[in-house]
Amino acid sequence: MSHVDTNVPPIWFPNQRIIRTVLQTVASSLVTVAGLAGFVAVFAPQLLEAVREILPASWYAWCVVAIGVVGTISGVLAKVMALPAVNAFLAKFGAGSVPRSGVSD
Repeated sequence: MSHVDTNVPPIWFPNQRIIRTVLQTVASSLVTVAGLAGFVAVFAPQLLEAVREILPASWYAWCVVAIGVVGTISGVLAKVMALPAVNAFLAKFGAGSVPRSGVSD
């Protein structure tokens, strides 16, 4: 049986934190991809045209799937980090749901 540090308070609203993590990751991925495409379109339109000739039309779908996978992985990691044992371990290094000073000995 694993030992869980009872001095670390439980995480409030862990599911809400997971949803927020997924939304933040997907939004930042979309902004990054759109920003990169916009930058290339303005400063190197020839490069963008060459890429369009090489890639199949389905590459847009692959980009959407990739962003979805990144969001899913982020959600799974957020769920794992919300587990009491993992949270207690992270709190020892100041990376838990409470600051290191908030953990009683």
